[in-house]
Amino acid sequence: MSEQNNMNKGKVRIDFPPKWVTAEKANGEPYTISNGKGESWPAVKCTLPSGTKVDGKDLSGFSFTTFQKPWNKTDIEAGKGTGVFVNADRNVSLFKYDQDGQRHDESVEPQKLSDAVETARAEYREQHQSHDRSQEQETGLDELCEQKTAEASERDGGSQDRSAQNVQR
Repeated sequence: MSEQNNMNKGKVRIDFPPKWVTAEKANGEPYTISNGKGESWPAVKCTLPSGTKVDGKDLSGFSFTTFQKPWNKTDIEAGKGTGVFVNADRNVSLFKYDQDGQRHDESVEPQKLSDAVETARAEYREQHQSHDRSQEQETGLDELCEQKTAEASERDGGSQDRSAQNVQR
């Protein structure tokens, strides 16, 4: 464990949800990082989730590539999110293409980027948990309404109009 900690010294970890990180291009080819000598290494492409803001600037949808660690591909193939490491002392170069194919570049401090991604993820979870809770409450009310309608129908000897039971379905 301490060997891994030493390996990641001077690095900043950024955790991405599953749908925002990939090791393969749309055509199935792996992402790679190459140098001028013709050497290349496996990479992952990370896309910033909706709501990612750094210093008030919305960076939703911007991407960057970084070196793939052994666990990244395993995590991605398992449908899990994964964490990537970037150098703490070098800004992360982000890119995004607009509808006209025009490339836009941004440069962001690693720790600010990590914090912004975590904030965007937390806000997303919070919004969807409250949405899920309200949906559960609504479903519970629908079931209660159906139950009360069935009870009333039973009391009335089944003569109650059954179309009321189908309103919520």
